[in-house]
Amino acid sequence: MPHPERLAAPHGSQNPARLSLLQSALGLGHLALHGAGQITELVAEMHETIAHAPLPLSRRTPDARRAPLPYRIVSGSFTGLAGLLGELAGQLPDHDGEATPDNESRLLLRAVLNGVMGDKLARWNSPLALPMSFHDRHGQRLADSELHDDSSANLTLILHGLCMHDRGWMNPAHLAFADQLERNGHRVAWIRYNSGLPIGVNGQELADRLQNLHGSPQRKLHLVGHSMGGLLMRSACHYADVSAHSWPGSLESCAYLSTPHHGAPYERMGHLVNSVTGVSAYSRPFMRLGNIRSAAIRDLRYGNIFADAQPEAWDINQKDSRPPLPELVAHARHLLLGGGRDEQTADSWVGDGLVPVYSALGQHRDPTRELRGEQITRRQIEHLDHIAMLADERIYEQLVEWLILPVAERL
Repeated sequence: MPHPERLAAPHGSQNPARLSLLQSALGLGHLALHGAGQITELVAEMHETIAHAPLPLSRRTPDARRAPLPYRIVSGSFTGLAGLLGELAGQLPDHDGEATPDNESRLLLRAVLNGVMGDKLARWNSPLALPMSFHDRHGQRLADSELHDDSSANLTLILHGLCMHDRGWMNPAHLAFADQLERNGHRVAWIRYNSGLPIGVNGQELADRLQNLHGSPQRKLHLVGHSMGGLLMRSACHYADVSAHSWPGSLESCAYLSTPHHGAPYERMGHLVNSVTGVSAYSRPFMRLGNIRSAAIRDLRYGNIFADAQPEAWDINQKDSRPPLPELVAHARHLLLGGGRDEQTADSWVGDGLVPVYSALGQHRDPTRELRGEQITRRQIEHLDHIAMLADERIYEQLVEWLILPVAERL
């Protein structure tokens, strides 16, 4: 989704830290007003439902547009004020700023909000919606041309997961890994994106962005994704094939760190609870609260990577309706890492706390849904936590072996 044009700051007139803080304040105000409008519509739906007195188990759908006029006036006022704040925020320059603790705290807040409701932030043109962008280890944005024109033999791109951001990788173990990559001829960059957009939509954009970066076919591309980031990689490969992009020809390897290839049970549980709310006509308006969760979270129900196969938010009988899974890029090597927090959870749906082992390893009881490819390596790591793994030295030992060591030493 296109983002509003940002105007350059007048020379010497504004402090970047103050601009960043002001933009955050405007963004939160914009979000609060839209939230107030949504709450008003929920109350309007309740009023409209009670006024029509349907049977308790009626499938009647509430409609705030049929509620009394004052509700629509209040809701419209909140939405209009939110639009004004959004336009004001859009006039400020887009400034990433230095990686200070304050900036990182605001970035974390934005990342969490994007993961939870990023599709709505994008639809509302919220200044809090994160665009897809490439960054260096210091958090500074990199232009596509900087990565396209680089002369290094390898380009390694690293993708975060749901509700996270590129700065979440910056721990000693990860930075030591990045140093080792750079010493071995890799240019390393981290991708920041709105993790609440449908995974397929992000995958389409990533496929197009990688096509823009694609230069010499001799330059090898490596992708590393944690959790949802791995689904984004698979989605990008799928849409690159659909669009006949050339960059997959340079794809050397992909590493998927605890990626929910077949979904995460917690989203299926959340979907069930929210769907039960819709059983009665009188409780159905409250589904609006559960449906605030982003399209990307709904994609995690079964690991959907297709933009045109978005799971329904309300269907209590929703099954795994994904189209046949495309095979992983044949000439590239694929490393799938998964694990459990302890011996008991390693064999259960709990897995590493969020993703079961079978899902992280792309395994499925239905052979037709097994993740397939010509060069797949599956490895299970004991006592692995989903978030703590970002600083787990065992993970980076696996990645160093996978990305750096010659084939003869890897086998």
